[in-house]
Amino acid sequence: MWLSTSKVVGQGLTMPFVGSWTRGLGVRWSVAIGCALYSSGFMLTSVTAGLHFILAIASLSLHGLGFSFVYATAIGAAQKWFPA
Repeated sequence: MWLSTSKVVGQGLTMPFVGSWTRGLGVRWSVAIGCALYSSGFMLTSVTAGLHFILAIASLSLHGLGFSFVYATAIGAAQKWFPA
């Protein structure tokens, strides 16, 4: 429960700030940074889960931060490429 909650809270707290920052970075850089954070959050969680539970929570919160970079940027780009 704590691990999934840390991801959602991390995403909710960072999305407003990251959203404004990604407009300046552009789609490519935002997706690249987001994918790196998203992947490293999962990889670090597999390592930190055996060390200390607080470290596992902190590393999985990187997953939420990476999701903040990628999700809105990808949806916005898809809406521009394929207008309704």
